[in-house]
Amino acid sequence: MILPNQLKTQYKKLKNAALVKYKIICQMTTEGTLRKQNLRSIATKILLQIIAKRGNTLWVPKSPEGVQGTMMIAFETAKAGKMTTLGMCATINSTFSSIFSRCESYSDNDKIFSTMLNLTLKAVEAYAHRNKEAPSEVVIFNSSASYDQIKMFKDLFTTPLK
Repeated sequence: MILPNQLKTQYKKLKNAALVKYKIICQMTTEGTLRKQNLRSIATKILLQIIAKRGNTLWVPKSPEGVQGTMMIAFETAKAGKMTTLGMCATINSTFSSIFSRCESYSDNDKIFSTMLNLTLKAVEAYAHRNKEAPSEVVIFNSSASYDQIKMFKDLFTTPLK
């Protein structure tokens, strides 16, 4: 999605609408970004991001020894009124080149960890379906958390996940 310069202040609102209302993870940029001198480089990067978000393989990195059977997973949230939508994207192969993504909404803030757990289990199931076994390790990327939230994250997400 290319936003005219006069709408660049609406970036977050539009990104939230895409995730909350339409349940899609999108790629956005502004008209001003595309008017910069290095347009070819910018356009290439945007196209690569779109291609990757569609689930296509851009390149296959050589996996370091010891990461076979590893799944990477990340979360993104958006709020609209009392509803929060949690988006999740996970790798489901050993080269980290194939992805699985889902969104789930909730209204009670106490549901974030159970929603994360539910989405993670769906990703693990997709990984197991593709690879005929569950991942041996799951690397989770999550935004920063305060000290008291780390204990909640462990008690309400990682321990039940194990």
